[in-house]
Amino acid sequence: MVASEACLPTEAALQRACGSLFVTHGLESTCGLAMWLFFSVIAVKLHCRGHLRSPALAFVRFCLHHASGFAEEFVVVTFGIMMGHCSKGHVLLKQACGCAVTTLYTVWQMHDMKLEVRLRFCGNLDKMANATSAVLSALGITRWLSIGNINGMRYIGYALTCPMTQLELVVMLAPIVPCYRVLAFLSFTLTLVTLTCGYAASLLWMPVWDGDATMFLQTWDLDVLAPTRKFFVVLPALAGISILWVLILPFLVIMYTVYGGNKNFDLPQEYRFLVSLVWITWLCFPIWWLLSWEGNGVIEDTKVNEIGFTVLNMTAKGLFTLQSFRVGELNDVRVAARRGYATSPQKGKDEAHGILGYKAHPSSWSCEGIGVPDVISRASSRKLSASRFVKILRMYDEDNEGEAAVDREHSLEAPIRRPLGQVLRVGDNLPTPKGRNRNRKWISKEETRNYY
Repeated sequence: MVASEACLPTEAALQRACGSLFVTHGLESTCGLAMWLFFSVIAVKLHCRGHLRSPALAFVRFCLHHASGFAEEFVVVTFGIMMGHCSKGHVLLKQACGCAVTTLYTVWQMHDMKLEVRLRFCGNLDKMANATSAVLSALGITRWLSIGNINGMRYIGYALTCPMTQLELVVMLAPIVPCYRVLAFLSFTLTLVTLTCGYAASLLWMPVWDGDATMFLQTWDLDVLAPTRKFFVVLPALAGISILWVLILPFLVIMYTVYGGNKNFDLPQEYRFLVSLVWITWLCFPIWWLLSWEGNGVIEDTKVNEIGFTVLNMTAKGLFTLQSFRVGELNDVRVAARRGYATSPQKGKDEAHGILGYKAHPSSWSCEGIGVPDVISRASSRKLSASRFVKILRMYDEDNEGEAAVDREHSLEAPIRRPLGQVLRVGDNLPTPKGRNRNRKWISKEETRNYY
């Protein structure tokens, strides 16, 4: 027994023997960073939808301007939370988790809601999915769940976000779908089971089958295929995605077409294209899994594995989120036209304008129906315009950025002193005291409030 243990390689020897995998691990970490940045930008864009002209560029400018200060604050807050001295961080985390649970709980009421409310619910799910993908992609760099060199964070991200994608497709058609709650639960559960079984099968170091797949397709004899234990573990996943791909998605398209499609004002526009994106992109995942070394090992180059999954993940979720965002914008324009509001060419939102710039009177809030949950109500959505995060990014949401960024920040902090008896209104010419942006000759709403 002692002699056999002496023949085993040491950890140092194993490290040297596995040194050639460094490139693979490095590429996996790089792909995780790329997905974190990609989904973070999308999450910011969705969070600030309609409140800023260029949310992504404003976020990049904000990061570049406050890089050092933000890094210091991040380190202090992070270590404060880890040491238990930052109670505010715990409160914010608890509020975020509570909002997510509350949003998911409202799914059972969607069949009684109007399209505007349902799309707002889907927008909340998109924000949750992209934020979750960003966090898990960043955590994937740590390789905490890389059991057997399988990126477990990737599969957890799939299990937490992909069921919400299927849920969105059902929620958009909630009033016309028979047995809406059953179908929503079935779609969510099938997707979750599919991804869980896929991860379990990836952990098994064996091929899916040892026989000849071509001969099996001709004879349909399992003895010819010679399936392994991995085949029976992944079989529920293949069955689940087949039901979604062959039955549920076509059924949703048929129901959408039967009830009028784009002509129905209570159904989203371009819904068929949205389902087509899911139908096509999701089919690529099991095919790539079978070809990769995690599946049947047809492609033995491990460096290609993570790159392929990263491209598929960014393509599938990115295209779905952008199309879902476009569906919401098309509905906003259609609602504005029906209500007789004039649309604005600018996306910037203030207190007197709605989502896309059309005027929305506060009395119209009651038009969205009775019993709308607070977490997805129109009034709750408008609170984003007054949030601290949006206010900070709004200072960088200009086309002529640069040296004026610091001047605008100071202009909001230091109040302007008005002459005695002078009444100042929005749009009036602005005096240019020292330290302010002299290129801007009109006054904003924030500075109007600072006068009084």
